[in-house]
Amino acid sequence: MVFARTDPDTAGTARGISAFLVEAGTSGLFVGPRDKKMGQAGAWTAEVVLDEVRVSTDALVGAEGAGFRTAMKSLARGRLHVAALCVGLADRILEETAQAAATIRQGGRAIGEFQLVQAHLAESEAELYAGRAMVLEAARAYDAGEDMTPAPSSAKLFCSEMLGRVADRGVQVHGGMGYMRSVPVERFYRDARLFRIYEGTSDPETDHRPAAAGRRGGLRRTSWSCWRGGPPSSPEGRPGSGWRSRAPSPRTVPRS
Repeated sequence: MVFARTDPDTAGTARGISAFLVEAGTSGLFVGPRDKKMGQAGAWTAEVVLDEVRVSTDALVGAEGAGFRTAMKSLARGRLHVAALCVGLADRILEETAQAAATIRQGGRAIGEFQLVQAHLAESEAELYAGRAMVLEAARAYDAGEDMTPAPSSAKLFCSEMLGRVADRGVQVHGGMGYMRSVPVERFYRDARLFRIYEGTSDPETDHRPAAAGRRGGLRRTSWSCWRGGPPSSPEGRPGSGWRSRAPSPRTVPRS
């Protein structure tokens, strides 16, 4: 799938981008060497080079100029998928961590008997439970057509960040062995890092959340991020957004 601008007059905007299905082996299409990544070695990725590639109108996916909307629709579903993957991997890491806590011994006792180790396990269990519940509710709302964007983004944000914390605790409980290639949590720790990047990094996902929350209170965002202080003329001198409120509907407050 290739996204290309088909309307040059829309440069710099999300409009005028179309989606095309380009077959492998098309003249001018080259796939570079396999990427050497930090983790997720099972996912083969590589640079794709397009050199004077020409396709027919039959390769167009959807309407011309609607490529960006097509991408955004697929992203919402993909974020739900990533959130579910995070829950599954966090569950496996917790199993490995609990097993390590029960078998690794220090001072004649299993380290799982120490209160701080128990706290690591309890925090991971609680966050995993919350992430699983979040994914199930977000998937239900998505299938029902009730929430097609904020819920998938929220689930992906929370679950990917949650996975990072669970993986970090897993390595910590394993101690020095957690840094060795011979134990699964070492690989899981490297694999987990990417979930906070693809299908929308945690930074813009965080930026989307106040927009959804603000609408609950009848607010609409300006063109700057609300996480960055006030409007452009704020004393802080930082670009920001703030919120602009709509006039609330009049309410009758009964007198006591």
